[in-house]
Amino acid sequence: MADFTGIKTHGDIPLEKAIKNLFFVYGSSANSKKLEPPPYTLRLIDASSPIAMLFERAFSESAISNNNRPKAIEWVRAFEKLLSDLLVCGQNDIHKYHKSLSKCPWCLLELVVAPFFISVSSPRIDIDTSYLDVSQLWQRILTIPSPGTAPIPNFNFNDIVGTPVPISVVFAKYKNYGLRTFAIILTAIIAVVLLINIKSFNILFLAVIYILYVMNNWAFSFKCDDGGETERRKNYFSEAKRKWDALAEQWKKEATDILFLNKIAYLKSKKNEYENLPNSYKEEIRKLETNREAIQKQHFLEKFFISKASIPGIGPNLTKILASYGIETAKDIEKNTLYNVPSFGYTRVGYLLAWKKIVEARFKFDPRKAADAADIAIIKNKFTNKQKSIEEDFAKSIGELQDIRDKILRRRIELTYNLKTAAYSLAQAKADVELI
Repeated sequence: MADFTGIKTHGDIPLEKAIKNLFFVYGSSANSKKLEPPPYTLRLIDASSPIAMLFERAFSESAISNNNRPKAIEWVRAFEKLLSDLLVCGQNDIHKYHKSLSKCPWCLLELVVAPFFISVSSPRIDIDTSYLDVSQLWQRILTIPSPGTAPIPNFNFNDIVGTPVPISVVFAKYKNYGLRTFAIILTAIIAVVLLINIKSFNILFLAVIYILYVMNNWAFSFKCDDGGETERRKNYFSEAKRKWDALAEQWKKEATDILFLNKIAYLKSKKNEYENLPNSYKEEIRKLETNREAIQKQHFLEKFFISKASIPGIGPNLTKILASYGIETAKDIEKNTLYNVPSFGYTRVGYLLAWKKIVEARFKFDPRKAADAADIAIIKNKFTNKQKSIEEDFAKSIGELQDIRDKILRRRIELTYNLKTAAYSLAQAKADVELI
């Protein structure tokens, strides 16, 4: 229908009448009928001579009168040939044009109008990944056997006998017990004597309490002089317990399957991210379209440099200070950011904000202008880098996962030996302390 929609030099005519009268605005007879195609469109010949001839036959008077309109198979063959003869523009890879043309016609049009195309339809980002199949690699990853869970080994040393206590320690121990027993008996005798001789209950009660307090302190003031044997055994037990606990913690971190499972979980999240890249890419492009006005405004503000503006109180030295903080254009001016810059208080910040408002007032949104090609290129580059990064992760993931598994199994052997040694030392230390 659009082939009949154009401009007639002597006024507009209804579309139905244009079709009926075969006013084909792209045809070779358009000039004789005083017809012009819509502005900013390609010529029919730009699509190649064979395509132009088919359109002429389809919409010309002679084709209808002679029943010579193209058949479906002719259209199919012509467009297949056109597809094979297309070149990719060297300036914008979204543009395609016929090889018979010396220059890209789309670039010529975009010199005077907004970009025609935004690449959002491709299911994959345009980079060569034929050498890598992430789904296939994921299936190979799932075939790598897990090292499995492994509880901390349990060692029983029931036959351990504590180290005998030196005879001097035994004598000192019993001597201490004897002195304490004597102190307790003496306290009891004094309490009985007082009970017999003191008639006043209050005085008797206070006297007994006092004597018990004094004698108790005296009894327990006797220390067992064992030459430090008890302290040594307790310290040895504490150190053995500390070593066992440290090795048990190492086992949990290095000898279980936690590292292996974490790597699998990481790769699974990357696989999901990889599969969702096309949707994420489209979403960001969609946001570009949705936020065209805000983005156009940002690009507009980027063109106004503080160094070239006449802003009260902002000279060359202050301009350099601003630039050192990344504030160079009207776009960079934000109230909170400015207050972090030395020498900028309420007055100077106010001058800058006022200048930015003046610049903003000059901005006019162009709804015809599509998303900026540079912004699209930034997004495309971002997702291309993401894709390559994930592919690189997967390319080396099989070897890394096997290394993790092997390392876990080796650590189990090493830690089992160390744990057995530590368990024996702990059991011996415990038995030694129990003899004191």
